[in-house]
Amino acid sequence: MLQQIVAFFMAILAFFSSLLGLPVDTVAYTDVAYGTDERQVMDLYVPDGYDKTVGLVVMLHGGTWQRGDKSYYAQNIANDSAEYNVACASVNYRLLKYGGPITLQDIYDDITASIEKAVEIAAQQGVTINKVMMRGASSGGHLALLYAYTQQNMWPIPVTCVYAESPVADMTDKDLYWEETLAWTENLCWLGSMMLDHTYTMETFDENIEYIKTISPAQCVRADSVPTLLTHGKKDIAVPFRNAQFLINALERTGAKHDLVISETAGHEGVRSDPSAAAKAERLYEQYIDDYLN
Repeated sequence: MLQQIVAFFMAILAFFSSLLGLPVDTVAYTDVAYGTDERQVMDLYVPDGYDKTVGLVVMLHGGTWQRGDKSYYAQNIANDSAEYNVACASVNYRLLKYGGPITLQDIYDDITASIEKAVEIAAQQGVTINKVMMRGASSGGHLALLYAYTQQNMWPIPVTCVYAESPVADMTDKDLYWEETLAWTENLCWLGSMMLDHTYTMETFDENIEYIKTISPAQCVRADSVPTLLTHGKKDIAVPFRNAQFLINALERTGAKHDLVISETAGHEGVRSDPSAAAKAERLYEQYIDDYLN
């Protein structure tokens, strides 16, 4: 009886904290396994309370699909969960490796499994997760966009929006393969081939274009695609802004709901290096949470 009374008053406190825009308490679950592979782990933060419904932000790290870690965003997602009264997960996923068996489909499977695990854990806490925002940076932004745009049949619960920061937006953009600063050409062809489980090179690029379109967010946008928040810096040399322009053009051409934050000075680190653009991005992020998760 006492436990029920405490839970009731905690729920009331969380409710009024949310109404007043005050931070709420969260429960942290670190290094949660959602599969048997060592990469299939995540950090999850769930607003404290009982008998409440919240959305989930799924954060995917960057690292050219070959490296990176959920720890990059641990503090960010903890803060976001408390400030915006949402569940947040920073997810590791299986990586592409030379000679390895992992494909893009395997990564999609990891994202789905991580969402299912987050829903399960939250339910044990008395919290229902009913919607998802996909979020990612760089190659993680590429994955977040593709999962949101193309994997509706895999969603365990609805994905209602996507937030991509400095993402790889279009793998059909041949110029992307010629970035001298990254010695990128051979590596990017190999990465795309691993994603597809179908080999292509620059010599066979045109004959494989229909395959490459399927791993290109800009080629997968439809009028009914989920709302997209996109941020990019015009000084980005890892994923040049011209690549983002393909996605911007597709969003505008199809009429899909979207919001853009473009920085004239930011590089691949994202708009956080530009105070004005960073503030705008944060306002829109909060708006997307209010409009599509809450």
